[in-house]
Amino acid sequence: MSFGAAVSTALIGAVAGPVHAASAGTVDLTAGKITYTAGAGGINSASITVFNGQIAVFDTEPLTPKGGCRQLTPRAVTCGTSATEFTANLGDMDDSFSGIDEIVVDKAVDPRPVGCESVQEF
Repeated sequence: MSFGAAVSTALIGAVAGPVHAASAGTVDLTAGKITYTAGAGGINSASITVFNGQIAVFDTEPLTPKGGCRQLTPRAVTCGTSATEFTANLGDMDDSFSGIDEIVVDKAVDPRPVGCESVQEF
């Protein structure tokens, strides 16, 4: 590699800077409560619904199951049928969440103050 090519490559790397990937969100089922937590660094658009008879959470960003939940796809998690409570913790970007009222008895949404968070129920 010539000196000019090495300098050009170094400058391109310095200008572009490091690329930071968004962290995966989590879906946890513990003691009858499903908790969705949006991953940091991504614009999450998540929803809760019934899929194949199971309570499922879908997101536009990757999800990691915890507790009694299982991975359906990289962006979908199922959590059985026994949950009676649901909480959504929205993250640091322009995150949103939508859900169906009939799925859970009690629900809470905690949009963090950073970004424009939105919640839609139908």
